[in-house]
Amino acid sequence: MQVLINRFSFPFKARLHWPWSTRGAEVAQLRAELAQARGAAAAAKSARHACITRTTHELRTPLNAVLGYAQLLHMEAGLTARQSQHLRIIEQAGHHMLALVDDILTLSCQEAGTFLLHDEPLRLSSFLDNVTDLVRPQAAQKRLVLRLDAPSWPHAVKVDAQRLCQVLLNLLANAVRFTDDGEVVLRVRATAGPAGMARLQFEVADTGLGIAPQDLPQLFRPFHQVGDAARHAGGTGLGLAISRQLVRAMGAEIEVRSALGHGTTFTFTLDLPLVAPAAMQPAPDRGAEATHDA
Repeated sequence: MQVLINRFSFPFKARLHWPWSTRGAEVAQLRAELAQARGAAAAAKSARHACITRTTHELRTPLNAVLGYAQLLHMEAGLTARQSQHLRIIEQAGHHMLALVDDILTLSCQEAGTFLLHDEPLRLSSFLDNVTDLVRPQAAQKRLVLRLDAPSWPHAVKVDAQRLCQVLLNLLANAVRFTDDGEVVLRVRATAGPAGMARLQFEVADTGLGIAPQDLPQLFRPFHQVGDAARHAGGTGLGLAISRQLVRAMGAEIEVRSALGHGTTFTFTLDLPLVAPAAMQPAPDRGAEATHDA
């Protein structure tokens, strides 16, 4: 009887063990293929980042030349009103293209993991004045009130001024673009932070159109724009995505409060090291210089 049982059960036992051994080989093969695919993806990402870096560098050189010669032509005497208008259009288009190049390069660096912050001492009061002054012409064209609500800050902090400026300019430019009446406000508040640190809350608020609740989850997607399509002219859909990544790199998150017809408020809070007065260099703030590259 036992012989018969073994005779009939052997094929089933063999079949029971055969798939498991085969499955182990298949799993090992799949793991090897997955590792190979990951390596290929990493190599492709690295190659794409290198290509974007080289391309953006090559684009910046002629763009800077175009902007430089446009500025020189502005200084020429005898220009007609029509010629001056054409030069302004050239400058606006050049600055827009330069901003797009910088945004794409920043996004590529973030994706490739090569993005680094360069913290330096910064006098916050003059920096905030420079940032709001850069947005003031756009606000004036729409007859909006642009306010800086920040106490006089005697201390210096350590931060990447160029990246902080890039975030604030993106938020302020969006606020101006989507506001028709009222005001845009940049508020900065200092609260108690860890020892040797300044906890600064940055807030950009407007009285504009607001954002629909269903659009809020898509707000920070790259190349994705929400709201009235007619207001996206001149925008790339990268500003908010890059701003969120920059703020995250600084150790914080951007929060959004909005209601249709009642405006939008973006807020983020940074803990920044305080800088002793002796550590400050007599050179002018880099905030104003950084804004031209943001």
